[in-house]
Amino acid sequence: MADHTPLLLLNLADRIDQFPHAAMTQKLVEAQALNVAEAMYGPGAYSEQIEHHLLTQVPPIRPGDTRGEYAARLRLMATGAAV
Repeated sequence: MADHTPLLLLNLADRIDQFPHAAMTQKLVEAQALNVAEAMYGPGAYSEQIEHHLLTQVPPIRPGDTRGEYAARLRLMATGAAV
């Protein structure tokens, strides 16, 4: 598996940031992680592996996080910054 983690994080950030002022939830991260994986690799077992990998890479949601704030942290992570 090639490491496309930065691209996955950026794509996830773009999906989450569509409603930047809305509250961030774990369910949203999980649902969008699969959508990102399937958009990049198509449906199937490999996308599920990618989804699992992506979910191990994302930061925890902080109390009060908006989607915009969380997306900004994902973008920072994609550049290699510690968040």
